[in-house]
Amino acid sequence: MKKLKVLRRYTGMKASLFAGCILLTPLQSAATDDNLIGFWSFKGGEAGATVDTVTDDAEHWTGTAYVASGNAGVKPTYADARPGAIIYAGRSVLCSYPQSVHFALTTSGYPCGGFIDIANLSGSLAGRSAFTIEFWARLDDDSVSCWTVPLCLQNDNDRHVTPILGQGVATQVKFAQFNDSAETSGSATAVYNTNLLNEWRHVAMVYAETDSSSHSGDLKCYIDYNLVGTLTYTNTAMTGSATALRIGSTTGGKANSPTHNFRGDICALRVTAAALETSEMMSAGPDYSVPAGGTLGFWDFKDGTVGTSANVVTGRGDMVCGIADGEGAALTRSPDTGLVPVYDADAPGERIFASAEQSAANVLVKEPQSLKFTTTGEGKSTSGDSSSVGGGLIRFPKLGSAISSQANYTIECFFKDEDWSEWQWASGLFGFYSRSGDAVVINQAMVSSVKSGKTAWDVTVANANVKYTNDSTWKDGKWHHLALVYNGTARQLKLYVDYKPGGTVEYENGFNMDSDFILGTQADKSSNYAFRGKISCLRILPVALEPSGFMTYGNAPGLTIIVR
Repeated sequence: MKKLKVLRRYTGMKASLFAGCILLTPLQSAATDDNLIGFWSFKGGEAGATVDTVTDDAEHWTGTAYVASGNAGVKPTYADARPGAIIYAGRSVLCSYPQSVHFALTTSGYPCGGFIDIANLSGSLAGRSAFTIEFWARLDDDSVSCWTVPLCLQNDNDRHVTPILGQGVATQVKFAQFNDSAETSGSATAVYNTNLLNEWRHVAMVYAETDSSSHSGDLKCYIDYNLVGTLTYTNTAMTGSATALRIGSTTGGKANSPTHNFRGDICALRVTAAALETSEMMSAGPDYSVPAGGTLGFWDFKDGTVGTSANVVTGRGDMVCGIADGEGAALTRSPDTGLVPVYDADAPGERIFASAEQSAANVLVKEPQSLKFTTTGEGKSTSGDSSSVGGGLIRFPKLGSAISSQANYTIECFFKDEDWSEWQWASGLFGFYSRSGDAVVINQAMVSSVKSGKTAWDVTVANANVKYTNDSTWKDGKWHHLALVYNGTARQLKLYVDYKPGGTVEYENGFNMDSDFILGTQADKSSNYAFRGKISCLRILPVALEPSGFMTYGNAPGLTIIVR
């Protein structure tokens, strides 16, 4: 066994035991970034409850809810609406299943609403050379009757800046600076081509100082990571107590104006002491947990006609969000010479069983098909030019993320290896990227180099290799079974070929929020490692199977099981 030493660090996921089944539970934690000033998940009350006070997740900042226009408005309430199940910052999980704050209007008299003042937060930002304020906002249908303000930052002389959403037009965004009640010069207006209503939009204000003597600089506004406009902003403090960051309305002379109250939901507010790039801002994503007994995905490749190109392949299982339909798109690594995989009638057997159990009730699929992967440039030597050599692959968006988020997993498939170019150092079945500690690591199964006679399987995990060596070449015209099994409790990744154990590496699976699953080559989609052969019945489960639980194949009649 090879031991992989990794720096253990928060990966954003933990396993919990419920009803005898291992379920994935995202950790609920505020950011550990040194630049973090505050993060609000708004999970301080039951959905529908009135917001009186609200604190950040570290309980450092306190916000107080008010009604607009004296007592004529209505305070905001907690809500279950959210842009995604998980809120991320880079690879870190800021929060799982956040709530939001819902701002409504009174229905009698002149409609007006409420707002929340987070005491001293604007004041704490004054004088800083950089900061970022970001959150998600979703407008209600009636929000376009006039401009509506989701959040307002104020500085000296009662100047305040705010993004203005739906300024009478559902596709318009305005970024403005006000002095008391009058709009000042330098405001920026942009038409956002996507309807703002009833859709979650990420909003960010990013300040970067350009003149330290006057504490002035550029304040930029982004909607969905797209720049709306830039204002010149003087980042100096107000006198007195009016230094709150306001959510749900403007401040100063316009503070009690009901026409400016926000109508909709605000979720996941984060304030950091840095001018973030868009790639560093928060993002929202799905919950990749799978129900007990569920399947991340199964592909029998019967969704296409034999002999046709597999431009898009579909699977089935308990896949969620971006991978809900299990679709994978075919790509050619070398556009001019690569070949898209095609559907093929060849398969390991007439029946594929869910395990070694020999029963008709355990049939996973009847008459499966396979994908045939071919490459161009046959006969090239290892010293030759490989630029004209290309293969095909199937890319499953975010499936690598789903796998990397699991407490346990098994990836298995059947393969038949066929001849390939002599220039190739190895041939990859599949691969994806996860994380371990601080590092992005690669998980993939590949045939070894030509110099070793193509007799070994080599699985790479975080730069540590585990092998399974066959007595003869894999190019034997026979179907073989390969499984990669991760056991989160033992923190081990094991390789099995033809139901026999290969090597084991000690490894802790870590979530990678932007990882695809690649079938037909290695994880980086390199044509140098394009697979040449056939792959049938890819199955991915959120459990660590023993060999008796692996897929097996047989032929009708008699349901003869072949277990190697």
